[in-house]
Amino acid sequence: MRVFLPLIAASVLAAAQPVFVGNWLGSMDTGAAKLRVVFHVTAGAGGGLEATFDSLDQNLAGAPVRDIRVTGDTVRFGMPGLGAVYQGTVTADGLRLVGRFTQSGSVPVELRKVDRVELLPRPQQPRAPFPYTSLEIAYPSRGAQLAGTLTVPSGAGPFPASMLISGIGPQDRDATLAAHKPFWGVADYLTRRGIAVLRVDDRGIGKSEGVAAGQTLEEIAGDVLSGLEFLKRQPAIDPARLGLIGHSEGGMVAPLAAVRSSDVKFLVTLAGLGVPGEEMLATQAETLARAAGANDDTITQNRAIQRVVFDVLRAESDNRTASSRLTLAFQSMKSNLPAAQRVLFESPGLEAAMQRRYAAVSAPDIRSVVMANPAEVFRQIKVPVLALNGSKDAQVPASMNLPAMAAALAAGGNKNFTVAVLPGLNHQFQT
Repeated sequence: MRVFLPLIAASVLAAAQPVFVGNWLGSMDTGAAKLRVVFHVTAGAGGGLEATFDSLDQNLAGAPVRDIRVTGDTVRFGMPGLGAVYQGTVTADGLRLVGRFTQSGSVPVELRKVDRVELLPRPQQPRAPFPYTSLEIAYPSRGAQLAGTLTVPSGAGPFPASMLISGIGPQDRDATLAAHKPFWGVADYLTRRGIAVLRVDDRGIGKSEGVAAGQTLEEIAGDVLSGLEFLKRQPAIDPARLGLIGHSEGGMVAPLAAVRSSDVKFLVTLAGLGVPGEEMLATQAETLARAAGANDDTITQNRAIQRVVFDVLRAESDNRTASSRLTLAFQSMKSNLPAAQRVLFESPGLEAAMQRRYAAVSAPDIRSVVMANPAEVFRQIKVPVLALNGSKDAQVPASMNLPAMAAALAAGGNKNFTVAVLPGLNHQFQT
């Protein structure tokens, strides 16, 4: 089916181009947050459509839309690299697309056609002239070709080098968030000071091949190790002075890679986790729910359901048998509650919501985060570590993660580490 469907659609696409070409902006309510999304659709060669996808409130820009199908007034954008699909029907005035975005779950998303997407100015973006060399590079990793940028200081090498590792979700080499490019900023800063930097498009993003959806932390660490092997082969790089810098989930991946490779000589985590993923996700859910105005009863419901979901996830390796186990665990949880609390869990839709939540976290990539215990990994790290978290980070609070990280490093005998809270900065290290 996938071979001939695009060919059948070609003649329809040509006629439909004036309707669908443009910037389509909308908001997607995930339950935990509202995310602004944009499809940039252009007329391609041969009369077809081409498109890219941005999630403006996440670190995602320019994600390729590789499968576009038009049937009458309905368009389908397939993004296999993200494991996502949007399908919408254009309104009679040609100014709105009404449809659904599917990725694990499915949510309604209405897009409107706009002339341009207004973005805030980003003064942190590096500006020319650049006193260093920027090289477009590519290397193989686990069956895919990964692409990125290597910035090399001017002067005589070989130079120390660091590799940047992005947070959760597919991101480009600059970790682009709207018009802000934090990894470019980090690379520019370090390279101007004599440290070469490798930053890479995640799988299925930008110029990198492969599929990002479903990758576990260990698999991402495998791609990081391929990047280190690439750096070791570069004449301008000193293979004895290589390090890793990971942001958010990248702060979990970097230690995993460091444990697997003696080539890693230093480690930096930015907004990294020190507590188990299960604990962190539960805290995030409560923080976001309270920020959205949820009352104490709703918080109690969410916390109890999440505990059931995580207990079953930890005990059940076969998702096919999880449904009945979830039901039993849910009933057991209710029966053990005081009567005053039991009434909170009598809603007929609550068990179905629990089943949906399990389906969302049981995917291999999310499961690996939930089950992760960063402290166990940090206890094995013997190289110098710098851990920085922002004081206003609501996603990975410094107060619960940095002490856990420091305790684990000390327990493992590491005497060369620094943990610090940067005042007034959020998860993206912005004010």
